[in-house]
Amino acid sequence: MVYFELTVSLWGSANSNATGATPAYIAAQEGHEEVLKVLGALGANLNTPRDDGFTPAYVAAQEDHPGALAVLHALGADVEAPNNDGATPAYIAACNGHCATLRALGSLGANLDTPNSNFATPAYIAAQKGQADALRTLHELGADVEAPKEEGFSPAYIAACNGHVATLQALHALGASLDAPANDGATPAHVAAHQVQ
Repeated sequence: MVYFELTVSLWGSANSNATGATPAYIAAQEGHEEVLKVLGALGANLNTPRDDGFTPAYVAAQEDHPGALAVLHALGADVEAPNNDGATPAYIAACNGHCATLRALGSLGANLDTPNSNFATPAYIAAQKGQADALRTLHELGADVEAPKEEGFSPAYIAACNGHVATLQALHALGASLDAPANDGATPAHVAAHQVQ
């Protein structure tokens, strides 16, 4: 830790590498909670994004480091800041099926329904990726597991499109409708019927 403090004092807590990653970003990516605390004490900006808009909180969620998220939040970092595509830490956690991180974000007060720039919510991307446990976690935390995208495509619809039978079953068990039509009139049940080989 002494070596790290010396390195940061020489390099600077606000400097970034070629991709724009600051020491706080790298510490969050690796889940180094004590390093984040040192950076916070040194006055580092814990919200500085990389060139693609990925913040320390975003990468902590992406890499499934709920403890790092809690430290970042305690130090005043924004655990809801989206990347350049509008995807929030909750969105990437749902996409990757990181249930512990979703629970941490929920306990920190993060909105678990915020859509990205394509109107896909965390529940939608979880369904698209076949992350049934993430959908159960989102539902348990009060997120909407039926919110459709602009075209009327619901999480159940996209799960059916991608042949994620277990995810579709999980959504049905959570009360999601398999008969709600998209704007083109097709329902998740219609789509699922076409997917059977």
